[in-house]
Amino acid sequence: SLADRIKSSFSWVKLPGTPKLAGKLPNPLEGKVERYSKRRIDELEERRKYAKQQDEIYFKRPLYDPDVLRSDRRYPDYGLGPEPKTPSSPYRQAEAEAYSPYSPDEYNRKGVQAFKENDLAKAEEYFKKAIELKPMFPRGYNNLANVEFQRGNLAKAKEYALKSVEIDPNFTEGYYNLSTISKKEGKLDEEIRYLDKAIQSNPRYFDAYFARGLAYYKKGNYEKAKYDFGEVLRFKNNNFAAAQNLGIIYANELNYEQAEKYLTQALQLDNNNSKTYFHLGVVRKNAGKYSSAIEDFKRAVELNPSDYRAYVALSQSYDRNSQPELAIDILKRAAERNAENAEVYNYLGLLNLKFEKYEEARAAFKKATEKDPNRPIYHYNLSQCYLCMGQRKESNFEFQRAINIVPSSIQDYTDLASIFLDRGMATYSIEVLKEGISRLTKNDYLFLVLSDFYEKTGAIKSASDVLREYLAKKKDNGTFNLLVRKKLAELERDL
Repeated sequence: SLADRIKSSFSWVKLPGTPKLAGKLPNPLEGKVERYSKRRIDELEERRKYAKQQDEIYFKRPLYDPDVLRSDRRYPDYGLGPEPKTPSSPYRQAEAEAYSPYSPDEYNRKGVQAFKENDLAKAEEYFKKAIELKPMFPRGYNNLANVEFQRGNLAKAKEYALKSVEIDPNFTEGYYNLSTISKKEGKLDEEIRYLDKAIQSNPRYFDAYFARGLAYYKKGNYEKAKYDFGEVLRFKNNNFAAAQNLGIIYANELNYEQAEKYLTQALQLDNNNSKTYFHLGVVRKNAGKYSSAIEDFKRAVELNPSDYRAYVALSQSYDRNSQPELAIDILKRAAERNAENAEVYNYLGLLNLKFEKYEEARAAFKKATEKDPNRPIYHYNLSQCYLCMGQRKESNFEFQRAINIVPSSIQDYTDLASIFLDRGMATYSIEVLKEGISRLTKNDYLFLVLSDFYEKTGAIKSASDVLREYLAKKKDNGTFNLLVRKKLAELERDL
């Protein structure tokens, strides 16, 4: 029958009504356990690779790690807030299952926690264990760089950070930290180059735009600085620091309308920042809006009573607004709060001298010379006060003290040149400025001052020659070169 034929063909299969076969059934896995384990490992590795590929397809950028370490932030909070976490990938689960409790990510997490607790030795140990398990682990090297940076070992920190971007050329945080190390080393061009790479790897990395804007500002390239701060504001219009910096740059360029716009925007984001009120007051004072400037400086003084500049600017605004008594009272308040600041006493003396209050002026100038005896202009102002009082002997004595001070800064050379020019000794003024240019390394501003002095004496050709000499020596100095060229064009029109 059909049943009998089936039974005879599959005699080892237990069918109803058939006796149980004696003996051991063959094990299809016998002798293949080792091969099966390797195949399982290969399968897990394939799942890891597949998860990584899917992440690259979905996000096209390195995943944001909220625990990433970034050192030496000059401005800890740029107003950007924490970057939003990348949405979790459906393929991350497969990758997580493949990791053991002692995975590189676990060691990295422990290292980050130890770093936050300032246990650098423990953090280093964990990061190195993570790298032992996964040699091509850019975050591990990047975090080791931060450990060495905190120790002050910049060379070793740079070595680790370079290794992180060598492993992953699109590792944004590695480039950012390399720029931070370069900034600490004082290598401005190198800092900008690494920030360029950070932005190329992640065009929405706003911290890099902000840091590059600061670097360009320091370099004097205002146009590129404005672009970077503008990019931060374009994506994050609630960024206080970017708005404030844009306002300061426009103020430096004498574009008071744009400066007022951005500084007002900054105050809408943070109305308790004395620095912003001060800069806005300066912009409005220079634009002739004295009433508004007075209110801004009042607020700046209220928020920071120790800022003598705000007191001086408030006094000047009162003076220009025809309120001399208030101007003097403000400087007296400033002198009380900043008793060791010679500049406050100098301004108080100048204001009293202007209104012919000679005794008060003399007392203020003497205070200034006591607080800072090495500033030529203080002695000269006291000399002028004595001259107004008819005390020529005392006046000559203070004048000699002023011109006998050995200058050591741009301000000292400018003071001495102004003193000689005020006394009709133009030749001495020019010699002093030339000496300053030859002795000081950072002497850019003195070229402009020397050109102005030549112009005041009627030597227009010499004034333009000085600026041409400057442009020949300093070919790449950002916006300052633009100011020099603008001044040179004005002189050439006069010629």
